[in-house]
Amino acid sequence: MLKEKQFRERATRELLEIGKQIQSRTTDRKLYQRFEIEVIAANPEITHSRNPYLALIRGGYTDATTMRLRRLLAPDAELSIRRLISQISDTKSYCTISILGKS
Repeated sequence: MLKEKQFRERATRELLEIGKQIQSRTTDRKLYQRFEIEVIAANPEITHSRNPYLALIRGGYTDATTMRLRRLLAPDAELSIRRLISQISDTKSYCTISILGKS
């Protein structure tokens, strides 16, 4: 088991990286929504047909999003929200993790 100081340092690094990945995911979502509004909605021939291109784009976005979330939740992954929360809850002493100067 890691010492408390080592655990706090590692948890801080992991939380910062998880935050970056979630922020990246949010940016991707905004970009995808913009694509749906500006490109798909503006082209009724795409929207109202069974266009394989549209199915490919939507499927690729869905698959990529699902895999990113699965990787963050996998307990045995190098970077795992599930494992980190479990370790924080298992820590017997009170643990304050400081991120960007805030506790």
